[in-house]
Amino acid sequence: MTALPLHTASTMAVPSRALPWKRPHPADPREDRLSPATLGVFTRSQLVEADVPAAEIRKGLADGRLRRVARGIYARPDADPQVVTAARASARITCRDALMRHQVWTPEPSADQISRRHLYSPPLARIWARRRPPPAAHFRTWPEQDLVASLDLSLAHAARCLDGESASIVLESVLAENRRTPEEIAAIVEALPDHLRSRIGRLSDASGSGSETRVVRMLRRLGYRVEQQVFVEDVGFVDAYGGGIFLEIDGRGPHSLPGAFDRDRRRDLALRRLGLQTLRLSYDQIWHDWQATQLAVRDTIRLLGPHGRRAVERLG
Repeated sequence: MTALPLHTASTMAVPSRALPWKRPHPADPREDRLSPATLGVFTRSQLVEADVPAAEIRKGLADGRLRRVARGIYARPDADPQVVTAARASARITCRDALMRHQVWTPEPSADQISRRHLYSPPLARIWARRRPPPAAHFRTWPEQDLVASLDLSLAHAARCLDGESASIVLESVLAENRRTPEEIAAIVEALPDHLRSRIGRLSDASGSGSETRVVRMLRRLGYRVEQQVFVEDVGFVDAYGGGIFLEIDGRGPHSLPGAFDRDRRRDLALRRLGLQTLRLSYDQIWHDWQATQLAVRDTIRLLGPHGRRAVERLG
């Protein structure tokens, strides 16, 4: 299989004599398929495979522990309501909606995207055809029996359906969490038409969050050479360096935990003591005020980048 060309973590250290410690790389234990028990929706064949006798199914229907939602499909009272609705329409959930259930970080959808479910159905049943706006349909042979697409199938559909930036974010997310290897992501990308591969562009296995992916793609689009995960002495790994500016990119994960504010300010102070030019971007700036943020980052690099490059050169 062809190796996937990737942007990787930087070997840059500041000062150059600094000895980086090993960058943590998580091993993700999550399953690649969602179990019926997790979703609360079961096909008859799944119940049979779980050794649930027909008498027990009838008893569950009688006492309310199960309800029949479609021919051969049953649900608990606490079942995922979207999976139930899709099952009633002979549809299956995939793409963005499946990835969210697999706990893959996806960009915040717009109001229109929230109302548009990503489904496979051959063809879409009347219950979905009446919806406005209509769902984002994935008309392909359904190779699985699951009511929610597996991780691999969800990624393959997302790479075709989502815009280039959103597709790159979900692909980089599973790379960052070690849920898929570069070779496995390469197989998904290589199966795409040329115009979709071009839209996604070159991926990175160094991004620690979807926010970082968005910022780094923007900097590369502007023509800057970007170093990701740069090691700075007495600070640790900094998210990105480009145009003479070190960027710390806050997400909703580690940066929102107790004590994160003080830890981040200690890092900022250590960077400034070295004379380095730094810029910290918040989650809201990246996802809720992106146009203004892009302009501000570009202006900051133009004004402070030369000072930042000289400081890095001085530290050797």
